[in-house]
Amino acid sequence: KSYPEIKPPPTPRFHLKDAFSEQQTNRWRDRNIVNPKTLGAALALGNNYFQEIDSLTRQHNLPPSFKWIPLSLSAMQHNFYGPDGRAGLWQLPHLVAVRYNLMLTHDVDQRLDPIHNTRIAVHYLSDLIQTFGGDTNMALLAFFNSEGSVRAAFSKMETMRFKDEAAKMNYIYDQLPAATREDIFLWNYIASILPDEVPFREKHPNGLLPSVDSVQIKNQTLIISLALLLKTSEKEIAAYNPSLRGKKIPAGTFIYLPKQQKDSLVANIDQLQQQQDSIIQTRKVV
Repeated sequence: KSYPEIKPPPTPRFHLKDAFSEQQTNRWRDRNIVNPKTLGAALALGNNYFQEIDSLTRQHNLPPSFKWIPLSLSAMQHNFYGPDGRAGLWQLPHLVAVRYNLMLTHDVDQRLDPIHNTRIAVHYLSDLIQTFGGDTNMALLAFFNSEGSVRAAFSKMETMRFKDEAAKMNYIYDQLPAATREDIFLWNYIASILPDEVPFREKHPNGLLPSVDSVQIKNQTLIISLALLLKTSEKEIAAYNPSLRGKKIPAGTFIYLPKQQKDSLVANIDQLQQQQDSIIQTRKVV
């Protein structure tokens, strides 16, 4: 399926306007890496989430261009793992997820849930702006490259003098992790070629999920036993619950199911344990 191509405007509207950032951002433009067709497909996928992203960024008084951050980090793929261990739409690091109380276990990674990921990312961005005294650019640098690496660069600079702001930014840039330090300039370029509003409303089917309700699983449960009880597949349950990445649902986890399946689970919750005991016993025998 094809989606509208995004044509760059004649004059880019950079968010990061200092000379160093413009130089780095123009490198992205000159490489012609951002394919208009691929960008159109990513926007269509993002249309499954942009309404929630818009609402949350407005609540936290963040600039409209911030909604394009996940577009540059994950191409709006909710289950994307980066090379440095980050995950989800906004590529949240493990330590940030832990700080904001997301569940991270062998079987569950709530960073893969697009709603959880977005809520924490926007909250974290807002907190970073406060942490850096309202300096949005430094907050963005910390978000893209880790707060620790930016703080470390600042610590080294305390006794240093620079001939101009560009030299200072060059130094900070050199201290940042090589795997992530260019991402902010990709975002700066993408934000410059997109309007404040999403240019089209067509949605990508890969991101569409049916209307679901949440229900808490009180005891540790095998996904296969839940699937058998609800007469569905493990794959379908995983599709409703992108944060599940193992074979078990930990005790106390809230999962999502279509309303009819949720009602069936609530009505037959006692049979779930019986179903699971039977499966475990069969495996022991085998």
